[in-house]
Amino acid sequence: MSAEIINGALSFPMIDLQEEISYPSPFNEPYELALFPGNKHLMVAAKKLAIIKGSLISKILTYDEPIVTATYTNFVTKDGITEVLAVCLRKSICIYYPDGRTYCVNLPFTLKNALPFESGMVIQRDQNESAIPNDGAMYNNTSHLNSASILTLVDPIDDFRIVSTTSTSVISPHEELVTFPRRDMNKAGSLAVTFNSHDGCIKVYHVKSPSRTVQFGQNTSSKPQKRRYGSITTPNPSRILDDDAAAFEPVHAMSLNMEKKRTSTLLSDVSSMGRMGSDYHNLAQDFTGFKKDMILSKVETFGSRLNREHLRIFNVWFDDQEGIVVFNKVKKQCNVLIYKNSSTTRHLVAYKTSCLDCMPLSSARFEGNLILLKQNQRIAIVNPFLEMRSTTRILESKPHVVSLISSCDSKVAWKLSNGSTVISEIVLEPSTLIVQTCLKCFQYLSGSTINQIMWMLWRSAYVEDNYRDEWEAFVIALLSLIFPFTEGVQCLGNEITRLLPAAKRLHESSQVNYNFLDLIPYIVLSLHLLREETRLDSTMTNSLDKLNFLLCQLTTWMGWPESWVKYYGIKSEGIDQTTRFLLALILQSPPNLLQSLASLFTSNIITYLSFSQLVEETDAVDALVTPRTYCILKLFEVLVSSQYGPSTIVGMMSELGITKTVLETYPLGVAIPLKEALLVCQECPDFEWTPQALDLVGRQDLNKFISGLRILTDYSTDENRAPVSIGSLIADVLDDRESLSHWDGQSEIERMSITKLIFDSDRRYFEITTLLHQTKVQSAYLKASENISEYDLVLLQRELAVVVALRTLTIPLGRAALVYASKKPLLTEKFPIPKFNLNTLIHPTMTNIVYSEERVSKNFSEWGYFHNGVSSGLSIGPDAKGITGSWIIFNKPPELNSQHAGFLLGLGLNGHLKKLEEWHIYNYLGPKHPLTSVGLLIGMAASLRGTMDNKLTKVLSVHAVALLPQGANDLNVPTVVQTAGLIGIGLLYLETQHRRMSEVLLSQITASVFQNDTEIVHEGYRLAAGIALGFVNLGKGDDLRGLNDTHVIDKLMTLAVSMKDFQPVQELGKSCCGAIMALAFIYLKTENLNVANKLKLPDTEQLLDYIRPDLLFLRSLARNLIMWNEVDCTVAWVESQMPGAIFDRYVRGDGREFAQLDGDQLTYFNVLGGACLSMALKFASSHNTTARDTILHYLDRIMELSSKLAVNYDQKIAYNGCISLQNILAVCASVIMTASGDLQVFRRLRVLHNDTNKTMGFGGYMAVNTGLGFLFLGGGQYAFDNSPFAIASLATALYPIYPTENSEYEVHLQALRHFWTLALEPRCLVVRDVKTNKPCKIPICVTMKDGTVKESLSPCLLPDINGIATIETKSADFFKVVLDFLSNSEFLEKFKQSLTLYVDKRKNYQVLKPNVASILQNNRKLDEAIELDNSVLANSEVISRLGGNAQKIWQFENNSRAEADLFSSSTRSGLSIFNVIDNQLELIDIVETPQSVENIWNLKLLFEYATNLVHNDDLHYVSVEFIESLKQRLWKNS
Repeated sequence: MSAEIINGALSFPMIDLQEEISYPSPFNEPYELALFPGNKHLMVAAKKLAIIKGSLISKILTYDEPIVTATYTNFVTKDGITEVLAVCLRKSICIYYPDGRTYCVNLPFTLKNALPFESGMVIQRDQNESAIPNDGAMYNNTSHLNSASILTLVDPIDDFRIVSTTSTSVISPHEELVTFPRRDMNKAGSLAVTFNSHDGCIKVYHVKSPSRTVQFGQNTSSKPQKRRYGSITTPNPSRILDDDAAAFEPVHAMSLNMEKKRTSTLLSDVSSMGRMGSDYHNLAQDFTGFKKDMILSKVETFGSRLNREHLRIFNVWFDDQEGIVVFNKVKKQCNVLIYKNSSTTRHLVAYKTSCLDCMPLSSARFEGNLILLKQNQRIAIVNPFLEMRSTTRILESKPHVVSLISSCDSKVAWKLSNGSTVISEIVLEPSTLIVQTCLKCFQYLSGSTINQIMWMLWRSAYVEDNYRDEWEAFVIALLSLIFPFTEGVQCLGNEITRLLPAAKRLHESSQVNYNFLDLIPYIVLSLHLLREETRLDSTMTNSLDKLNFLLCQLTTWMGWPESWVKYYGIKSEGIDQTTRFLLALILQSPPNLLQSLASLFTSNIITYLSFSQLVEETDAVDALVTPRTYCILKLFEVLVSSQYGPSTIVGMMSELGITKTVLETYPLGVAIPLKEALLVCQECPDFEWTPQALDLVGRQDLNKFISGLRILTDYSTDENRAPVSIGSLIADVLDDRESLSHWDGQSEIERMSITKLIFDSDRRYFEITTLLHQTKVQSAYLKASENISEYDLVLLQRELAVVVALRTLTIPLGRAALVYASKKPLLTEKFPIPKFNLNTLIHPTMTNIVYSEERVSKNFSEWGYFHNGVSSGLSIGPDAKGITGSWIIFNKPPELNSQHAGFLLGLGLNGHLKKLEEWHIYNYLGPKHPLTSVGLLIGMAASLRGTMDNKLTKVLSVHAVALLPQGANDLNVPTVVQTAGLIGIGLLYLETQHRRMSEVLLSQITASVFQNDTEIVHEGYRLAAGIALGFVNLGKGDDLRGLNDTHVIDKLMTLAVSMKDFQPVQELGKSCCGAIMALAFIYLKTENLNVANKLKLPDTEQLLDYIRPDLLFLRSLARNLIMWNEVDCTVAWVESQMPGAIFDRYVRGDGREFAQLDGDQLTYFNVLGGACLSMALKFASSHNTTARDTILHYLDRIMELSSKLAVNYDQKIAYNGCISLQNILAVCASVIMTASGDLQVFRRLRVLHNDTNKTMGFGGYMAVNTGLGFLFLGGGQYAFDNSPFAIASLATALYPIYPTENSEYEVHLQALRHFWTLALEPRCLVVRDVKTNKPCKIPICVTMKDGTVKESLSPCLLPDINGIATIETKSADFFKVVLDFLSNSEFLEKFKQSLTLYVDKRKNYQVLKPNVASILQNNRKLDEAIELDNSVLANSEVISRLGGNAQKIWQFENNSRAEADLFSSSTRSGLSIFNVIDNQLELIDIVETPQSVENIWNLKLLFEYATNLVHNDDLHYVSVEFIESLKQRLWKNS
């Protein structure tokens, strides 16, 4: 339909929805259109259905049988009421849920009709079809089923329910259900209509909905009986839900069963019951399971020999009345039978009118209305209950409207003479807020009758006014009700009286017979209260002026006193002074809201009449009609109360829905007291507030912390960078040389920005990255004699190059800790692994020695590349997404190598090998590359630790001969792989105390390894068995459960402390290390004194000679791990760990014992090392300076001792022990100062790293570089946990025996050196600016639960998070943030997830107070040279009205340096200095040039509020001095 047709045709304010939105025709065949709420439409053809949402066709459904009904209805689910689409076909019903679920309910009968009701569908069987068969699949008595023609469906997987009739009402088989109440049947809607096709009569039934639990039948038991069934076959399991399979019961013919996937099928006699067998007699009682859903009782019958095709029948409701609309298409007549109170008696009255078509206007807000298509193309809205009709207009254009199709809310579908369909929208209610509220008043002023009359009159007036002005239409409608037109309409002309002729015409045409004289004073008073409501919205000044004029004229006509007339501030010359209708005066003076609010701060309180008091309703009416008045009255009552503080006001504002935007629309007299409360609470907010309340006070920092939202920061932006030309941008895009990164550079930049903040005071982080850089040429200094020959010099240089190459191969151990979790890979790219540069530059000759592979042991070279792969794998943090088996295979090299093996281990340690498929595992293990097997087995076990995964257990068993069943063929598995298999078992069964695994691991501590049919006694293998046994029973020594009968502790103790002067065949000495480590882990932190005493070292020198020196180290370590609480951090404690003989000789001695190296010193070295390592584990990541100084005290002594010459063999042995202890102490110092970059430790580690003169060896550099990495662990953002598993993992990684060039095999598997990863936890507190999301340096104060207080500068490492009581920021430039974990444990969990606090820049409002302290404090900052742009200078005239101090502040804040703060959360919340100054300027303007009396009332309210608080100097938003200056200006101007 064209725009001309719509504009000229429709008689109501309408909008053609299809003028701009054209729906594509989904099918060419004829269809019916149905409109539904939520802007949904259905186009229903014979076998097709189009679902339209908004302007889009969302779905087209095609069926094999005709569609009977398609409609939306409601089903009750466990989550509440859900709207579903029900498509009823002849033999089935399809139910479509909004979440995508679909059910198809097959029917055992033919459907005749289906209608929606409040909680389901009412369906009617076609009784002309064959009855339900009575065969072996059915009940022996089907007469009840055949008689139940109307059923209800309330759930697609529930039974049908029966709609029965009373004993006096019988539904004929010829009756067709035409209408059914869709609303609450027990209240509003209760009438159903049927049409009898046999005699052509219409029957009306009363519908009663009993309790849903009423059952149909003679079941005398109150308990639900189970269905009984006889000999039946097993039902098809595919048709049973998995969850219900155990409780499956056969269902009868009227039951529903849901298929396993998405469809449910009503099992018919053919599908399901036929399988139940012929023994059905015991099923007779099953019919008692049917529930009676509703009862129909006949009300009346009317009409005869009517034709169903000529009738349209509907239900309508209005208040407690209900109507049946019968439209006869042939007679062109509409009859409405009206029933009262849903009674069961005949109709009370009938409304008749002639029309071409009619249809109910389905609107929830405006009930009881009909849309009529009259003769000559007239359209009207009629309320048959009130016999009210709106104004009609003639449709002049073609094609004509021939029928009405459907309506929903304000939308109506019309059918035109050319067959097309048009959807239009009727303007049923005004869009102007003031008119809406005025009309809403009538709902509470009188009954619904007058309310509907007023709405109908407004629509008619709006039509008469040609849709020009909604307010004028309201005035016309009001005047048509209250003005006495009998006296004529000759009045003094003004904007009200000029509308009297239109009001008179409306009065005459509407023929309203109600007497409104008694109601007029209440109408006027309610309009006055709306006028007071409008005062509270500064954006509605035009509406306020209109209300003022209307109320002034009405009060004059009513003869009310001058106090009313003059209150509205309208000059009397423009008002008609004639008294038209003298009416009673309800109140002597008009209620003044601002005056009442101001009186709250005085002793003489003036009461205020609320709208709810006027209409004698509850407060809820105020919230609906006068919401602003309702909110302000409540807030000011709290504001003046001494029992409540500002936080209560903020909480109420949030509950009442007052946002910062809404607050700005309140007048200043009301807004400033509320902003005062917000400003006070901004400093000390309450964490119990909702996010809305925090947003209200401008604390986005707390809001962001509570909500947990993370925003990625673009670190590539620079606020001060120069603008870039478009040409350079295009050149950058087209540059082919652009380098592609293989990981997400953004995340690495974010991580690096935090690290730079941590180490921003010097270049220590630059130094560590230089030391641990493996891709550049390494340099070394060679000090040679001047007389040396060139050949000998070359030999020395090559030897030095070998040492440097070994050092370079160990750099990845430190780099792994340095770059831990720093990268997030791009899943479309292969992850790059840095290469080694093993060349050496020799100073001072500047000779470059090229690396030669044959000069470095292949074993060390392989392990170096392995560690390089691990460091790359560890750089991918545990929180990286998308690390799947496919991506790992994508990175697999063509030939397996040790570097990729290490990469697998690194991924596994961070938990990324959890979901490797079998074929991935086979592809890695099939080639039998030893290091690949090691990396994969330990990595997978670390990822699945503690899960006892069956699949991985099988994989590990294949690679550990000890786990194979008896009689199995021995597999040729390398010792290193078997060792890794045992460690994998320990991780996989972590802390499970698994008996079988414990027994196997215990046996392997004394077992030999078989490789190539050769038996090898391997100490590393036995050590791994001991470590794994300790993992399985970690910390469970006092509760071994099922292991007591294995005597595991006795066996371990025997091995650990045995002293023999001969070497048995089993070489049990090689089992001691494993046994000691197992005991240490099993009894970790248990404080078991018996076990600790057995491990205690003997005091005499003779007994010490029987113990291997390295076992002294382990026993000292093990005893301290057990007696965890006794470990201290002082030198005195370390000395107390020395056996008596050692103490007397080396501690009490005069120092001569350390004058030179001696083999006897090995005992001292090892006992000292065990004590220091224990201390390091206890104080790991504690940054305890006492512990650090203790370690450094011994490290300095040992470094000095190691510089002495070792001439003979005894001294060389002592030298090696000294170097080993030096390495251990270096690592211990870095463990205590983890991630701190401590310079004291860093200096010593750098000396050791650069020391190429001593025979440090591969193992020595491993320890030193690991220590360097620990010192900057994770870029200073990670720490070691103190949980039992973390301690055990760290002890495993720091095992004191490092590999040497001379050893035939490794005592400790090098892959385990990376187990420190399993002890890590993120513990870096990051404080971010909430605006930029960038980290910033903020002083923080951490209070522990034990009362200790630690102050630091963020970003920084926190102590144990579980021991923290509160965290508090201490910056004067930012709002204080205090997290109290003791009072709110939820904050602790949220904080653990991100370890991030957000801060917001504080606005220093104190500078606006012109006191001496403020001026002295801020004078220097404000007097700095300020360069202002032209826009700022243009406002100088306005700013000149402020005081000198405020002008300086305004200029300073407008400086370009402060530009970044313009969009801070405090600015957006309306609480910034700009907002304060803006409000001050506005108040000054009001004082100097008041525009209306409203301004004066606002000033009075503000002055009264300030006077009430002035004695405490409590004002923050505006100062007391400013208020006094306002009073002086007002006094001068008056």
